[in-house]
Amino acid sequence: MITSQMTKFWSRLSGNPVRPVAGSSDDADTDVDAGVGGDFERLDSKQAARLWGLEFKQRRSGGPGNAYAGEPTVTNEADFKKLIRPRYVIDDDATNERIEKAKDLVGKKLPVKIRTDEISYAPTETMISLMGMEAVLFGVYDRPDFIHRIMEFITDATIEYHLEREAAGGVDSEQTWGYRMPYEEVPEGVDTKTLATGWATIAAQSMCGLSPAMYEEFVQPYHERMAKVISDNRIYYHGCEDLTKKIPIIRQLPNLRRFHISPW
Repeated sequence: MITSQMTKFWSRLSGNPVRPVAGSSDDADTDVDAGVGGDFERLDSKQAARLWGLEFKQRRSGGPGNAYAGEPTVTNEADFKKLIRPRYVIDDDATNERIEKAKDLVGKKLPVKIRTDEISYAPTETMISLMGMEAVLFGVYDRPDFIHRIMEFITDATIEYHLEREAAGGVDSEQTWGYRMPYEEVPEGVDTKTLATGWATIAAQSMCGLSPAMYEEFVQPYHERMAKVISDNRIYYHGCEDLTKKIPIIRQLPNLRRFHISPW
């Protein structure tokens, strides 16, 4: 939420009037509530289609901010075969243009950094964005093999995407050192262009309805696979749900450094 105090702060810092705006990856007007992915996904339908091959769709009751439900785009084997692995591609011209605009705004008062991670470390939320919540909850019971296949596909694709991002020089681990975890200064001499030196937030909040046994079968193995690769010793498990009975499972994550759960 952009508050009047924040607007005044940035106005003073830049020396020019600042008004809140919604950022977008294209030139069209942006609905600030337009992200249609599941929790931890912030992709609109076009971005999802570009990355995964199929859109993330929603059915809303009313306008932005009201209740919504995911509209499945993956319901059967034929749909599954339409999925593609996201590729990390840099649009140099568009990126440089945005950098120059940012520099014009803040001058030399702040360094300009580019955020490059479009895909979250939450494969269950991507699955729900593609299949819908109801289909996933029924699927772990009556289509377990299909759920495992889509989780494996999304997890491996997510890892591959971020390794490509790292290889392309798109990682800046310093950006991860102040988000929902205690702030730390990056030690001198640390290479901040690697995944290993950054924090990585893993989550599966929409899976709160799974029993511990089902969580251990359908979620934990894929989280463990990611956690071995995406950070050296700074995995942050984020959960706003009640994870009491799943703590013994989640704490087995490799490289786990911070574990956040709801107080409720």
